[in-house]
Amino acid sequence: MHAGTPRRRSPLPLGSQPLRLVLLALQPQLLALDVLLVVVGFALRCIALPPDVPGLFVKSSAKSCGLFVAFLWGLTPPLATLTQAYSDDTVAALVIMLLLTSCLTFDYAYVSTSDPATGHARSAGAVSLNAAMFASVILASRMPNDLLVFAFVQMAIILYAWSPILRHFLKNYWRRLYHGLAGATTLICLVLLYKLSITLMISYAAVSTGIVALAPATLLAIQQYKNEIHGPWDEAK
Repeated sequence: MHAGTPRRRSPLPLGSQPLRLVLLALQPQLLALDVLLVVVGFALRCIALPPDVPGLFVKSSAKSCGLFVAFLWGLTPPLATLTQAYSDDTVAALVIMLLLTSCLTFDYAYVSTSDPATGHARSAGAVSLNAAMFASVILASRMPNDLLVFAFVQMAIILYAWSPILRHFLKNYWRRLYHGLAGATTLICLVLLYKLSITLMISYAAVSTGIVALAPATLLAIQQYKNEIHGPWDEAK
């Protein structure tokens, strides 16, 4: 099937004909964003490498990236029909459960660690990554054409597999850029949720504020009420 040929079926579990037209219109922007994010990520990684390393890093990474893109493009046709026999309600329920699993099992400690000695450590959130990618593949299979399936899966790989590595790296070497990226990501989420539902936007803003600001502030405030108990179990000074 040609990449630009729409399939005659429901494109998304939450979709309709207007959403289908919006997705088709955003197809070039999504592909351009995929390329931009990959280039920026590699550029940031190369800047922090020793002077004699970036050339080898770019050569090996470009080769791996090319093979990966070709492999993913070859898998696009079967991925595009993966959930064709399933109902929209089944797809929506499965995606919600998988994304919740991803959120609950994500290795947040890996992203937030600031110890340069662990700069090359790997994330322990394998369950989270697998759940997120499975959900993304299921959603991608509801896209109206093969090119959008490819772009959607590629974006999911950038967000769920490569983004934690980049954020971990920025936390170790560029704190300001790390915080700026976190703020920009939050702002983008708020804007996108606003277009979808004001209630969802307010809920996301409230939960984010509680986790980022209220919870740490409460922990610091109750430290003054902490009682330190001494006894014979203490080490001798």
